[in-house]
Amino acid sequence: MHRELSRTIIAVMADIESSLFFSYMGIQPGPTISTANDAPEIIPSEHITAAIDFEGDVHGGLCLIAPPNMAICLANAFGQQYNDRLNSNVRDALAELANMISGAVKSQLSGSLLKRIRRTTPRILLNSRINMNYSTSEHMMRQYFIADKNQFFVDVYY
Repeated sequence: MHRELSRTIIAVMADIESSLFFSYMGIQPGPTISTANDAPEIIPSEHITAAIDFEGDVHGGLCLIAPPNMAICLANAFGQQYNDRLNSNVRDALAELANMISGAVKSQLSGSLLKRIRRTTPRILLNSRINMNYSTSEHMMRQYFIADKNQFFVDVYY
């Protein structure tokens, strides 16, 4: 399942990159890490997180996590506008990116597991270690991406 999720996330990012003219950022997939969900989360406190919960037959969620400068770069490319600091435009763009990725992940999970899954509205968490309370999720997968000498990642709990 982790390989399928990784391929799904990488494919979605490639589609987003090509359709929204992100190509100048040179987003490349990095390593994939998968663990049992009892492993400790390693998320630096200064990162920005766009979080979407999964509800229904599968409890878990998806988090798009990036350092502030990478979050701003992603938002600028996605929104095709210039922001030089974290603001509502950046938060909205990150939430929409997470929403797009979570839609593909939801389809992959619900199809593979034959389960019904609903997604919540994205939440943006700033400058805090996250406690997403995904303790009922059995698995965690992290897909790293590298762009412009920076990295960001997508965590999936299911």
